[in-house]
Amino acid sequence: MKKVKTYQAWEGDINDYLQVGDLVDFQMIAYFLRSLPVVCENDIIQIMQPIKVYIDRKREYVYPTFMQTEEGWAYAGNCLKGETKNIEI
Repeated sequence: MKKVKTYQAWEGDINDYLQVGDLVDFQMIAYFLRSLPVVCENDIIQIMQPIKVYIDRKREYVYPTFMQTEEGWAYAGNCLKGETKNIEI
């Protein structure tokens, strides 16, 4: 089983602390649920603080995303709304 990254150990930017696929503890999920605007649907939690990116010269927005897996909650990266595929920023 993968090591779980914890809210208690988190320092700095989320993208510096987490890599795509990292498992996170529920304390981290709870932090986002109570502290920031999020959208929760289909076992996905997306933080509604968009990051602007350009895909094929078209402006899009990606959102820090967590998804429920068989092992627990995992960081999916910065994904388009409603998706779990990381978009490099």
